[in-house]
Amino acid sequence: MQIKLNKAHITTAGLWWGTGADLNDPAIRALIDRNVRPVMGAASIGNPVENKILDHITNQTSYTMPSAASLGLWTSTVDDTSTAATAGELTYTTYARQAISATNMSPAAAGSVTNDVAITFPAVTAGGGTVTFWMLCSSASGAGDNICWGTATSTVISTTQTPPTVAIGGLVITLD
Repeated sequence: MQIKLNKAHITTAGLWWGTGADLNDPAIRALIDRNVRPVMGAASIGNPVENKILDHITNQTSYTMPSAASLGLWTSTVDDTSTAATAGELTYTTYARQAISATNMSPAAAGSVTNDVAITFPAVTAGGGTVTFWMLCSSASGAGDNICWGTATSTVISTTQTPPTVAIGGLVITLD
């Protein structure tokens, strides 16, 4: 299984926005000048969901699709054992996980799905943090299953950037 962001849909100015303090960072500017784009990757399905899928495909128990799936941003390590309640989720005054529904994603084709709409988080009015991981959770907030997760290029979220946004076609989930 591979979960990744489509590099063609990530702006050269940063992972989620086209302007901001990241442009002033000499290391990032050097990458931009060489046309090296940031990526999200090194992803996996969370252990509880892996077990549910395995039970489903071996006729043990039917997998029940979560009633809601939400994309969250993390400032600390996420792995297969993490849950939606794992400490380190990004916090700022208006932060909220963003709902991901069937209408947000393309139907599966060639083993992949991608987002058909931009996924935009609320603007930062105070606070912020440095995003290093993301997680698709089975809940809008608090506890729930880690459906899948991945690493993100270290990205500062603060009041000086536009709202964190994943561009249309930017989130690609592939099983192979």
